[in-house]
Amino acid sequence: MITGISIVSVWVLDQDSAKEFYADKLGFTVTNDITLEGGMRWLTVRPPGNPGPGAAAHGSAALHAR
Repeated sequence: MITGISIVSVWVLDQDSAKEFYADKLGFTVTNDITLEGGMRWLTVRPPGNPGPGAAAHGSAALHAR
């Protein structure tokens, strides 16, 4: 039986929109927002009251350039 989920990965085309949706509309807390080499960005949020990381929204600046 599954009793919880630690982290869920979600691929998105626009991480700024995803961040706005999860943080501003759903009330999630942004736990990481880091730009990595090669245009990658690591963005994680967690739901209110949850001590774990929650969800990671993956994307790349290279995807937007296409």
